[in-house]
Amino acid sequence: MSENQTENPENSTIIGIDLGTTLSGVSVYRDGGVSFINNSLGDILTPSVVAFDKRSGGIVVGRIAKDIIASDPASGASLFKRNMGENDKTYEINRKKYTPVELSAYILDALRADAERELGFNVHRCVITVPAYFGEAQRHATKQAARIAGLTVERILNEPTAAAIAYGLHKGEEEKTFAVLDLGGGTFDVCIMELFEGLLEVKSVSGKSQLGGEDFTSALQEFAMKKADLDPSAYSPSDLSMIRKRTELLKRKLSQWKSASINLAKAKSEESLEIEITAEEADQAYANLLDEMVAPCRSAMRGAGISPGDLDEVILVGGAARMPCITAFTERVFEKNPQKQQDLDLVVAKGAAIQAALHADDSSVSDVVVTDVASHSLGISSSREINGRYVNGIFIPIIERNTVIPTSKYEYFHPIEENQTAIEIDVYEGEMRMASENTCLGTFDVKGIPKGRHKNAVSVRFTYDLSGILEVEATIVETGEKFSRIFKRSKKELTSADLNSAKERIFSLKADPRERPRYRDLLGRAGLLWSELVGTERESVGYAIDQFESALSANDTALMEEAYQSLFDLCSGLDGGERW
Repeated sequence: MSENQTENPENSTIIGIDLGTTLSGVSVYRDGGVSFINNSLGDILTPSVVAFDKRSGGIVVGRIAKDIIASDPASGASLFKRNMGENDKTYEINRKKYTPVELSAYILDALRADAERELGFNVHRCVITVPAYFGEAQRHATKQAARIAGLTVERILNEPTAAAIAYGLHKGEEEKTFAVLDLGGGTFDVCIMELFEGLLEVKSVSGKSQLGGEDFTSALQEFAMKKADLDPSAYSPSDLSMIRKRTELLKRKLSQWKSASINLAKAKSEESLEIEITAEEADQAYANLLDEMVAPCRSAMRGAGISPGDLDEVILVGGAARMPCITAFTERVFEKNPQKQQDLDLVVAKGAAIQAALHADDSSVSDVVVTDVASHSLGISSSREINGRYVNGIFIPIIERNTVIPTSKYEYFHPIEENQTAIEIDVYEGEMRMASENTCLGTFDVKGIPKGRHKNAVSVRFTYDLSGILEVEATIVETGEKFSRIFKRSKKELTSADLNSAKERIFSLKADPRERPRYRDLLGRAGLLWSELVGTERESVGYAIDQFESALSANDTALMEEAYQSLFDLCSGLDGGERW
């Protein structure tokens, strides 16, 4: 590390962030290796959940928020990463509406604070990972969320690429072609990569932004309730939320055992409704989701121009990839036994930290040259003459999907009319033939085009960088006059005023999650357990909660610790240690 970096850690340190759909993590490269940073509860991974805490009157994130919405689903939000880039989509928390960008900013702010507490100085810079199949609007929305949280994004890194770096595949001497399958909580990515002379080259990407482990949980819950002949509409939102938590536990058990049981009784019911689900039945419940994963896998191989036999390795990434059905799926589709050497939940954060160290010119990190590709085609809406008449709204790709980036490409266009002196450049992202069926990124006008068919050519150049920022430049060939726009905005971009307002809301409404986090976490989980119990067990937990809250009100350290331990031990015993 240079002298400047040693003297100014605040300026030189870049953290790596895996901003996940269900779980997020932060890491840093130091002392020759990657360190994963614990949150205030001592956990490496923080649930990507935001909720309103009635006790403190503020917004909380992470495990505390997850426990709050388990008993009161309307009090918080989760899975909002699936709607990144759609700022017309909002979530209501405590009668206030929040965009996915704002909710993501709460998570990023908590991760930044965790890093600052661990490192002992302010952190301003980061590398953030995103699904490879994220489009321009989603990538820019991620950078907006970081800005609100007080972070500058040095690089947006695709999650499969981060995983490949974490696996150290770039250090191999042999040439190889491999696939990375990343099945997280909410998204599914497939990435075909090639190692050649120390260069890690992304050949193609594909995926689904609305398919992940949460969908497998939903499928398993639906199967279990159908097997028990239960009508979900007869359950309250809080009852269904409780059953979903039990289904998540069931899913994990079935990843290890041949069968497991789940209690489908309502929260206040004195009857136990236990049913057994086998691993084979779970695979039946997952069948449709596994079928949905086939097309992206084939698309990725087709985009790279390979067949399963050309692959040397297949790597699994993401917590949901632990399920045995995913291993079986990989063996069936790619004809390879997949690698799972790393911690599947941490591998992306590890790669982000290594990339961050590379960006900071840390001499202790082995050099890696990584190329990436455009996940979607980028082009403009144009008119085409067909059988003597013009058909408007045809999508003309200028940068095709899976083109290696950064890249710059151009095409020539002409106005339709002989005396036309202006055209409108409508920029789209997608794969559909008609422009209107793709995502419109924006538009700008080109004026002052000379009249005359031989003089009115306009060169339209697309320049696309590694962070997913697109610049479109239109040049009137005859005059050399240029018109350009940087397309880094979603359809409803947060303005500077919106960003400042969001920052104020985060810092004014947010309750400090580090203020006795163990205590607040225990109260949240104990309250959830109380809602599930009945009879004397419920009374025992309620009494212990009252004793603990009384000790907190007295602000007596000895009493608080004694009451904390008493409540913890009681709840752990009643819940079998599963939640604790």
